[in-house]
Amino acid sequence: MFLFIGIIACVTFVQTNAGITTDQFEEILPLSEHSEYLEHLNSAMDEGDITTCTRQAAFIAQTAHESAEYNLMVEQGNNCENYPDGCLYKGRGALQLTHKSNYEKAGEALGLDLVGDPDQVAEPEVGFKVAVWFWNDHNLNSLADENTLDAFKKITKKINGGQNGAKERERYWQKAREVLGCAGRKKSKPLPFHIM
Repeated sequence: MFLFIGIIACVTFVQTNAGITTDQFEEILPLSEHSEYLEHLNSAMDEGDITTCTRQAAFIAQTAHESAEYNLMVEQGNNCENYPDGCLYKGRGALQLTHKSNYEKAGEALGLDLVGDPDQVAEPEVGFKVAVWFWNDHNLNSLADENTLDAFKKITKKINGGQNGAKERERYWQKAREVLGCAGRKKSKPLPFHIM
């Protein structure tokens, strides 16, 4: 006689995406003139473990706001007085990286001389990698995983220092969540199942 013992396990099901499609990109960012950046966006998100629907939606929403749907990879205007280092380290890239100290940290992490050549950050390949570096350096995946407006506002504060452009960021986030399919999801929870 054989006795089978049921094993109870908990598994967390997390949707992992290979990246967003051109159609999704264009639906979320209808004013973007740079769908050719999609390759760099997907590659950087993959490298930075921004691979679930909720993480991608939050990341795309924040970077879309900061870069005017990837149309402005360099901060516009003469805001040099806002930066201790002048315009040399003004906002660049998908998240508009600012300040020499951030260029130093990002460059060190990515193995690039961003202090000596800060214009690299305005190039799509580097600009998205820098955005992902900042995202991960500030542990924003954990907030994105919560998939709540409160958590998204915390992401905005960590990126912006306040709530500048909050309504636009939230519109991008809602749109990205709808298009990518995670608008109605709650935070991932373990699902019990039995193995016999």
